Amino acid sequence: MKLVAWNKLVDLVLLWLASAVVATGVLMHLRLPPGSQGGRGLSVFGLSRHDWGEAHWIMGLVLVALAVAHLALHWRWLWAIAASKKAWLMAAGVAPAVALIAAALLVPVTGPGDGYKGAGAGACADCSEGESGGEGEAKPGCAGESDHGAGGGRGHGAGHDASGEHAPEGLGY
Repeated sequence: MKLVAWNKLVDLVLLWLASAVVATGVLMHLRLPPGSQGGRGLSVFGLSRHDWGEAHWIMGLVLVALAVAHLALHWRWLWAIAASKKAWLMAAGVAPAVALIAAALLVPVTGPGDGYKGAGAGACADCSEGESGGEGEAKPGCAGESDHGAGGGRGHGAGHDASGEHAPEGLGY
């Protein structure tokens, strides 16, 4: 296959994959919000939010690989025109992308005890302190009443939205 044909194929698949990554991201954000797997059991075409997230991740990895292939196919143009045959311009264009990827891999992850407000004992002051009738019990009206207890819930803190506030009755975050 000629170089021009490879370029057209890579560009077409890049367009399709970029569209699919955007579509799955929008689907997860707007149609299958966090908490939809455990609390509401929502799915699209039989796939849960977690399943769509896995597909989103895999398509994203393939998209990055094809973007690298696209850059390799256009290397001469990048060197001659975009960077004006100056190595520092090429480095200035590539460095931010490499830095973002490295930052995502190296950023510290915190957990309970590090200011994390996720699931676990004490995740919600209203439910884990004596006010609700006992240690680890849900406050009446908390959407996650059945999920509270010794384990303190699951996910983002059962009965709470992502901010740590009590979720409205019946949402089951």
